[in-house]
Amino acid sequence: MSLSKHIQRMRDELDALEIALDDRPPPDVAGSTPRVFTRDEIGLKPVKGKPAPLSVGSMVHISGGKPPSEKMPAFRILRTMQNYHIEVKGWRDVGYNWAVCNRGHVYTLRGDGVRGAHAKGYNPTHMSVVWLGGNKHKRYRDVKPSALAFVALAWLLDGHDSKLGGAADMLGHREKSTKSCPGDEIFAWLQEHRAKRAAA
Repeated sequence: MSLSKHIQRMRDELDALEIALDDRPPPDVAGSTPRVFTRDEIGLKPVKGKPAPLSVGSMVHISGGKPPSEKMPAFRILRTMQNYHIEVKGWRDVGYNWAVCNRGHVYTLRGDGVRGAHAKGYNPTHMSVVWLGGNKHKRYRDVKPSALAFVALAWLLDGHDSKLGGAADMLGHREKSTKSCPGDEIFAWLQEHRAKRAAA
């Protein structure tokens, strides 16, 4: 078997693993610890990002593309995203630090302590998380963030906030950009989540 075929077989096996894990009953309680997939499990190329403190806060994004499905699992979407960011955008790696999906899963992209490529002027200071779904293209506008996606988002944002002593910014991309990202549903949730954190 050629090396390229062997690699593709390994990636197909990873996709099958994710689909099998998706068959488990997902957590449905706020505060649950989500399943966190590693870069190796996803099949991403080695990380090449620069270390950065990410010491100011976090920023939420939306992928705006096709959401994960049995035919196009999240692993494959993320590998395609990485290839696009490296080969077309000319970046060192996939642009975000983390990703979440509607199954409530968390995917390690650049991970903690690594400078992102997600928002000009905020890459070295803000951890980034992207929801895999989208209202960017008309045919995906009926796909909304799930309650489990919000559990995963809260787990990431609150965890990063705790590392920074409870004083982290929690931004939506649209607040520092002319884009509509991360979409109305996620931004409304983010505003409510920030208010609850501030009042706690």
